[in-house]
Amino acid sequence: MQPINQDRSNLNIAGRYRTLLVIWFAILTSVGVLFVLTLVMPRQTMNENKLLPIILGLAGGFAAVFSFVPKQKMLERAAELQQPRLVHTGYIMAFVLSETASIFGLLMYILTPGRSYYVLFILAAALM
Repeated sequence: MQPINQDRSNLNIAGRYRTLLVIWFAILTSVGVLFVLTLVMPRQTMNENKLLPIILGLAGGFAAVFSFVPKQKMLERAAELQQPRLVHTGYIMAFVLSETASIFGLLMYILTPGRSYYVLFILAAALM
């Protein structure tokens, strides 16, 4: 028979895990909705700027790849301090930074005539 405090602790961790799954699914759905917008929304690019796709691509790629750094720091700190809520925070930060790549992809779609915006959407979905 397990002590009551341990049962509550397990329920709390299970609840946090379910919450994290719901947040992950919501943000992944958000990435999908932004991608669907690129399929439905007509393009209205005026001029071709050679530097803008590079800047948006690097910013989105950096945000997606950089998402692992704060997550790893928060996981290390959670293990050190024995606080599960820091795990939750670290993952949410990683999800949001990954979603940023899809926002830059949408901007790239709107502002540039190329098709390289697909890369940012794939990167955002893959690194979640």
